[in-house]
Amino acid sequence: MPQVETSRDFKAFERIFAQIWKKKKEDRVQGVGLLTPKLIKDHIKSGQQLILQYGRQGGIVVYSPEELRQFYNEIIKTKGEFGVKKGAPVLQLLAASRKEDIDRVNKGEIKTAVLYKVRGDYLYFRASASPQSNATHHQVHVRLEDWSDLMTNATESFISLAKKAVSGRVSFDCDCGRHQYWYRYLATIGGFALSPTEQDFPKIRNKELTGCCCKHVIKTLKTMQTPVVYNLLALEMKKQADARGFADDEKKKRFLNKEEIARVKRATKQTSDIDHEAVQREWRDLQRAQEAFSRKQAEMAQKKKNKEAKAMAKEAQQESLAKRDAKIRKQYEAKAKSDEEEKKQLKADMEKLRQENEQTKRDTIVSNLFTALDVGKAFGVPREAVINKFSKDNKMTLDEVRALVERYKF
Repeated sequence: MPQVETSRDFKAFERIFAQIWKKKKEDRVQGVGLLTPKLIKDHIKSGQQLILQYGRQGGIVVYSPEELRQFYNEIIKTKGEFGVKKGAPVLQLLAASRKEDIDRVNKGEIKTAVLYKVRGDYLYFRASASPQSNATHHQVHVRLEDWSDLMTNATESFISLAKKAVSGRVSFDCDCGRHQYWYRYLATIGGFALSPTEQDFPKIRNKELTGCCCKHVIKTLKTMQTPVVYNLLALEMKKQADARGFADDEKKKRFLNKEEIARVKRATKQTSDIDHEAVQREWRDLQRAQEAFSRKQAEMAQKKKNKEAKAMAKEAQQESLAKRDAKIRKQYEAKAKSDEEEKKQLKADMEKLRQENEQTKRDTIVSNLFTALDVGKAFGVPREAVINKFSKDNKMTLDEVRALVERYKF
């Protein structure tokens, strides 16, 4: 019968990995031949080739300015694909992962990815290593970037919100070499890396900046989608929503108990295979739907803007006419006091002004009728229905409205 693991076992696991991370950071400081952002920038600008040490056995590697510019272009392309928000959607990460990494997970190389600790929006997993690895386990950290926003949602259940959190935008890190040498730089410029972030371009192993997730992270992302995990996180979210102080306070971290750990281990062993092509299709479909929605929103915003501009122009026109009327009346009233002939002229001018106003009113009615018929046509409203409504709204007879339609050939 397999041994039941407890939080004590995972605390020991964390102590071991604290030493592993410390050693990795110390080794990183002593690294040689690193392709830093400044080196790329300086040699593109100077047009000179770059010679770097490769490893500690005396090897060198040479890059031309054209190769460095291609590296830079790949950096810009990757930044554009993953956007500027924190994290990346889980679906996008799986779709962008390499097929070879997906296949290794599907073949069962990584048996488990066990959630063992939660601290605010931060999840800690222990992933088993592959049979050919020198290690027995790897540590994967995941931050749920939508967690805090979702927690404030007052209309949905915590289970629904937790399910959205584990499939929404995430950032992550893994201590394995695949992530360190192939994907950590990509995750950094893509905006979904956790500390430690990477500034040195993967010039040897992944200069095309393809893929994004190692097999341990892929297994972790799949485990996160299981009901066992998001039900546990729903309880954590509920607890955090009711807690005082900072949600991610180190004192509020919680190691799962042995029953919870056992359930997660069973769930992680039962995750289904990933159909990489289907995931990529689903991501492309989602992107197209989001783009269509954005276009529709932009169209509606533009229509609203046009309508508001038209209303403002009409209001300005009416205000201008009112000011003109007031000015004319004032001028002729002053003249009427001194001369009877001017009074007569004032009367004539006022009559002319009245006629102009009547004409303006008629022009406004004609313009409004044209707009009503045009809008009705756009929304599929029967022409006769538009005429009837316009008649009622403007206190006109149907014959008067039809006469205008006939006269102006609407």
